Amino acid sequence: MPQQYEIRCVICGTPVSAPIAKLEDLRLLNEEYGSPYVPRGYFVTSNGNYSPGTEGCLIVNLEVLCSSKLHNDQGRLNGCCGLDGCDGINTMCINGHEIGTECSDCWMPHRFDFDPKLVELIKVY
Repeated sequence: MPQQYEIRCVICGTPVSAPIAKLEDLRLLNEEYGSPYVPRGYFVTSNGNYSPGTEGCLIVNLEVLCSSKLHNDQGRLNGCCGLDGCDGINTMCINGHEIGTECSDCWMPHRFDFDPKLVELIKVY
């Protein structure tokens, strides 16, 4: 079994992901619009090539996100069929601390980008 991790808010320590493992086989990434970019249960660390400004982000499947809520700033919640993530961080932990950006609009692969300055990756087992 691969090493399991969870992602926690760096301010309050709230777990904001289900247990996940590092995706070693990058051929499993899916760039099809409207589909999950990362398989459920895994994460990849962005090198910035996928999307400008995402270097170091922990990218996960939207289904592993937990203990979170949409940002209070409605101006960050734009998109036509989902959230496009083009207006900055749009998701907070349940305690109101910013954690990252949901990208779930129809014209993009769906993913969640955890900001590496706002979360920490913790080994769980």
